[in-house]
Amino acid sequence: MMEETATIFKSVPAEAWVGLVGVCIGALLSVLGVWLSNRSTLRHLKYQLSHEREAKERELARERYEELYVLVEHWLNGLAGVYLNLNLVMQEKIDYNSHLEHVIENAGANEHDFQRLEMIVNIHGLPVKPEYDSVIEARTLLNAISAQHKRQFKAGNTGGSKYYGPFVAAQETIEQRGQVLLKAIASAARRA
Repeated sequence: MMEETATIFKSVPAEAWVGLVGVCIGALLSVLGVWLSNRSTLRHLKYQLSHEREAKERELARERYEELYVLVEHWLNGLAGVYLNLNLVMQEKIDYNSHLEHVIENAGANEHDFQRLEMIVNIHGLPVKPEYDSVIEARTLLNAISAQHKRQFKAGNTGGSKYYGPFVAAQETIEQRGQVLLKAIASAARRA
């Protein structure tokens, strides 16, 4: 059997062997070319998908910051309305019941989704969290002054002049810190 195979190989002309080797080399070069082309295409596709994902993430971040800006502005305006009205109580220009009626009447106008605001800050807005916490700290102080005034009012002392100065100063602090927060949100949105 070996002798027959050797005879067959010897009977094939040399030109046929050269052609066969050329075909094999050509086939190998074609396979190598296809492999290199596929590898290059795959790299390009990965880069393109990565770029598209980053662009979508930036767009989502920008949208969240824009939404956060609107929510914070609405929240700060609502706070200002309530606290400005309480100023009038402390100045004894209106009584506490009138203030409460005003708050109830304007409750729908001052509605804002505070839970959504906090969720966006805590999940997407980490770069502006310190400014947000600063506003919350100022609001806590303002609420403490308001609570002290309310306790005094309930105890029968309707004069609020002793709370008026600290209350106005706390209001101004909230307003200033609120503006800093809004600027930080706008800056973060531009960077997104």
